[in-house]
Amino acid sequence: FEREARAIAALNHPNICTLFDVGPNYLVMELVEGPTLAGRILQGPIPLEEALGIAKQIADALEAAHEKGIIHRDLKPANIKIRPDGSVKVLDFGLAKAANEAVEYGPDSPTMLSVAGMILGTAGYMAPEQARGLAVDKRVDIWAFGVVLYEMLTGKRLFEGATITDSLAAVLTREPDLTLVPEKTRRLLRRCLEKDPNRRLRDMSGVELLLEDLGAVEVRQSKPMVWIATAGVATLVAVALAFVHFQEKPAEAPVVRSTILPPEKTSFGFDVAPNGPPALSPDGRRMVFGARPEDGVSRLWLRSLDSTTAQPLAGTEDASSSYPFWSPDGRSIGFSAGGKLKKIDISGGPAVTLADASGFRGGSWNPQGVVLFASKIGGPLLRIPATGGAAIPVTTLNPASKENSHRWPWFLPDGRHFLYASVVTTTNLVTIYAGSLDSRESRIVTEANSDAVYASGYLFFLRAGTLMAQPFDAKGLTTTGEAVPVAGNIAGNFTSARGFFAVSGNGTLVFRSGQQVLNTLAWVDRTGKRLASVGEPGQLIRPQLSPDGKRAVVSAADRVGNYDLWIYDLVRNLRSRFTFDPARELGGIWSPDGSQIVFDSSRKGHADLYRKLANGAGTEEVLYADGLTKNPTSWSPDGRFVMYDSAVDPGSGGDIWALPLYGDRKPFPYLKTSFDEQQGQFSPDGNWVVYRSNESGRNEIYVAPFPGTGGKRQVSLAGGSYPRWRADGKELFYLDGGNRLMAAEIKIKATEVEIGAVRPLFGPLQTPNGYPYDVSADGQRILAVMPNELAIPEPLTLVQNWMAGLKK
Repeated sequence: FEREARAIAALNHPNICTLFDVGPNYLVMELVEGPTLAGRILQGPIPLEEALGIAKQIADALEAAHEKGIIHRDLKPANIKIRPDGSVKVLDFGLAKAANEAVEYGPDSPTMLSVAGMILGTAGYMAPEQARGLAVDKRVDIWAFGVVLYEMLTGKRLFEGATITDSLAAVLTREPDLTLVPEKTRRLLRRCLEKDPNRRLRDMSGVELLLEDLGAVEVRQSKPMVWIATAGVATLVAVALAFVHFQEKPAEAPVVRSTILPPEKTSFGFDVAPNGPPALSPDGRRMVFGARPEDGVSRLWLRSLDSTTAQPLAGTEDASSSYPFWSPDGRSIGFSAGGKLKKIDISGGPAVTLADASGFRGGSWNPQGVVLFASKIGGPLLRIPATGGAAIPVTTLNPASKENSHRWPWFLPDGRHFLYASVVTTTNLVTIYAGSLDSRESRIVTEANSDAVYASGYLFFLRAGTLMAQPFDAKGLTTTGEAVPVAGNIAGNFTSARGFFAVSGNGTLVFRSGQQVLNTLAWVDRTGKRLASVGEPGQLIRPQLSPDGKRAVVSAADRVGNYDLWIYDLVRNLRSRFTFDPARELGGIWSPDGSQIVFDSSRKGHADLYRKLANGAGTEEVLYADGLTKNPTSWSPDGRFVMYDSAVDPGSGGDIWALPLYGDRKPFPYLKTSFDEQQGQFSPDGNWVVYRSNESGRNEIYVAPFPGTGGKRQVSLAGGSYPRWRADGKELFYLDGGNRLMAAEIKIKATEVEIGAVRPLFGPLQTPNGYPYDVSADGQRILAVMPNELAIPEPLTLVQNWMAGLKK
């Protein structure tokens, strides 16, 4: 106390904490609002301009102390606070010493203390001469300043070890890696971090000159307090100020809301796709989001929240349903494109492929370099190194709970535990679990209607379209209070269980309004021009035309997100309900004569195959049931086989199966490999199948004979999915890697197929939950799920200091 009191009393500077009173066993110090620099760094690297502004103020404080003969000796981010107005205060002069004090400290000196990680300072910030117990002067503060600046710029500790001894050893032996900091700062850091104090900058004025060369802008500060000269009056004023200060309730920053519009000549789109919700950087100062320009190619954009403009991220083109997520240091973005999990450095460079992810449903990245992700729509979570490598399951689906999928992982602060969403096909509720990298065991946290994320002691998730915040103990992995509403009418995707919101630990929240984002079924021509709308807007997926082209079966969601099949009469422009079960029915296919429909239903906990007369009469028949989720895709022209996808077989990727409708009805695999093969469609003559596979490293379209094995031909040129035949077999349609509709000429011969010209038609079309289109018999019209023309896309809402709203 005496040491700190003497040091602070000798200083009067706006960047150094103020002492109000001294007692026999207490100090009355200035209350400095705002986070510590350590807390700020935990959110990620600090942008260069901001870091230099903070560094300039720290340098000013140290220079003022050095001019008074005071050496701090324990400068570190935890002893520096950043006020809401951006001004900096240096705290904790408890280890400060006067320049004329004894400077030799041997190993037996009583000042060689070991208390809470301190040995005459904090190990990771001590200069080499300080760590050795040698003579020290103000150059130890210059060293510590360099270490702190490095941390600000990289978000990483420069000298860190498992123990104090390891940290001290790193200080003494390890040379700093300056390739991680901006090039223009390396000269300053090199001069501050010379291990030989004689080669180090000798005083803070040298530091400030180099900072000025870097263009650091000094943050505007309040004027220093003018002390009254008379000692007695000074004491009275100090006591009064201290009393008032502790009695006052600090002014609370208000909740600030603003609107974020898409970049010029782009749109966020009319549905929760194309790219999922935005992702906030760990420090809450930047946002990455998907937007679609006029050229129709969806890509990711990066925007600083203190800027009014955004920049496209080169290398993220065709990143449909990308669901971006940040690296913990804020330098890279993970996302999905072309059936692959990728990462890209926001400062530039090509996107790097990490793993296959044909049905990507979210990722999360921890400080230890582990990426969690959901590779496909049905399956567990996987882990890989952030550098790429073999994917290893970290969760196990529980058949007893009728789990269909684990998705949307979110690492908790310790980097070992994580949240994830468990999707069950029989209900719209999502169970949020807490899992661990160290064990396959998990525990239930809560139930919601979306994924859940963690920030600043709260879980955030959707319930019935309302964004809720619930207190959560990230160490005990349990909720500690009731959930309270934060914002209403938030957009979400029922079938993918994803909410359109993002939060960060610095009090930033962004979301998009619109609990139900509606689309429309429409006829369009081969250029994408709308010819006629069909029925009312809704949440519609997977249209399929009847063989005569007069009807379509479509899956549509009700107000609570349950999907049922409807039959659309395209001649009279009206629809009638086809399924009534409370379970989900996501897609149906017509029999060749149009009299029956085979569809999937999750009423038994997983999607089984059912059959029903197309006119709605009679009862439904269980066509085939097993323990796996199935999706019917095509009915052979001779009526003998139904083709379906089986997406969650743990022994392989997605597989294509054929179910005979005669004999013992025992299904057999048409394509079952370690790759993902899905979306099989019988050719009009029944002798060929077009399908999607990622065997080449990305999703492409192939044609192969049916039944049995034989030569196959690749149709697509740059990625492909969701193929359809024209009724005469002379043309194939599919979506390319950017979800543009393509048309490929094809000639079917007795034992081979010939692929002709491939032409782009229009797009992109959105595919959050399966096929978004079907094609008329002559191939001249497309029945597609399109954005609702009458709807106005909602902008993004940015909320700053959301926690203040929780207290009201």
